[in-house]
Amino acid sequence: MNPSNESRGAAKWALLSLAIGSFGIGMTEFVVMGLLPNIAADLLPALWTTRPEEALSQTGWLISL
Repeated sequence: MNPSNESRGAAKWALLSLAIGSFGIGMTEFVVMGLLPNIAADLLPALWTTRPEEALSQTGWLISL
């Protein structure tokens, strides 16, 4: 195996690992956004019953964290 084939193989593995990592990071963000109303209702039940928009906005900081 010559050096150019080895570097191509390493580049393919590097690209695959970057793609899998990007997918994982992206999915965690979108999953949390989809579950945000449930999380807000569980974390801030009193605020959720009176002002759900404010409960959602306060819980939205979890996505950033």
